[in-house]
This record gives sequence, C-alpha cells and structure tokens, in this order.
Amino acid sequence: GHGYSQSFFVTLLLIVPVTVPLIQNLGIEIQRAKNKHKIRSIVYFFVAIGNVFVSIPLIKMYGPIGAAMGTAAALIVGNIIFMNWYYHMHLGIDIIKFWKKIVKIIPSMLLPFIVGVLFSRVVKIENIITFVICALLYTIIFSVCLWMWGMNKYEKQSIKNLLGKFKRNNR
Repeated sequence: GHGYSQSFFVTLLLIVPVTVPLIQNLGIEIQRAKNKHKIRSIVYFFVAIGNVFVSIPLIKMYGPIGAAMGTAAALIVGNIIFMNWYYHMHLGIDIIKFWKKIVKIIPSMLLPFIVGVLFSRVVKIENIITFVICALLYTIIFSVCLWMWGMNKYEKQSIKNLLGKFKRNNR
C-alpha cells in the first residue's frame, strides 16, 4: 500500500545476496572441520565495515533502497565473491562444478514458483484449513517437480532407501 512501495525492492536487495551462502552451508561446515573458519570471521568484520562506508552515501542519495544496495554490495563481495574464491582455492571445493549442479535444479523450481505466485494472488488464506490445504498442495507439487527434474539418480536412490527403511520399521 501507500508508503510501502520501496519495501519489495529493499526486501529483494537484502534477501537475494544471502541465498548464496545459505546454499553453501556445507562449505561453512568444511571450514569448521578443517579449522579454517577464522578467515570467515575476519572477512565478515570487513564486510560490515565496508557496508557502513558504502551504505551511508547511498542512503543519502537513495534512502532505504540505498541502504539495501550498500548491504547487498557488501554481501556480494564478501559472501559470494570472496567466499567462493576461498572455498575453491583453500578448501579444495570444486565451486564451478558445485554451481553447475545447483543450476541444474533451477528448472524444477519453475512450476512451484508459478503455483506459489498463483496461490498468493488467487487464494485468500483466511483460516488454518485453507493454509494447510495450500501448503500440502504446494509441497506435493514441489516434491514431484524436484523428483522429476531436480534430483539425480543417487539422490533418488537415497530417498528410496530411506523410505524403504521407514516402511520396514513400521510393519
């Protein structure tokens, strides 16, 4: 509504750059296992300082969107560019192969995305029953799409094995 027109763009600028490190949480665990996580703390310290120096002038020029732009830029430099380089060069993670595999999953997210947008535009969720029905439908559509287009043979077999164990234990 009125007064919140910039909120969508601010939200996108803040959420999109943090999706990459969320996808790469395994890299954080590998850092910890190899006791090489000190660099992450140092980088994040400088990212925070850089964020302040970049955001202040952007706030003066663009207001809330400027603040989000400064934060997004700092996160992209620290979390995406530097950490991907570090994972590749110092932890021995094949980052290019990793991202190629992640990109292969994206087509399986298209139909769930469309369904989610349709739900938000068409369905009025005014009670818990409607919410649960929509959540179940979305979960089923998401799961089927991920199974059909997002998972490789190994991942599918792992799920089949897990379901087989669950089935055997409930007899």
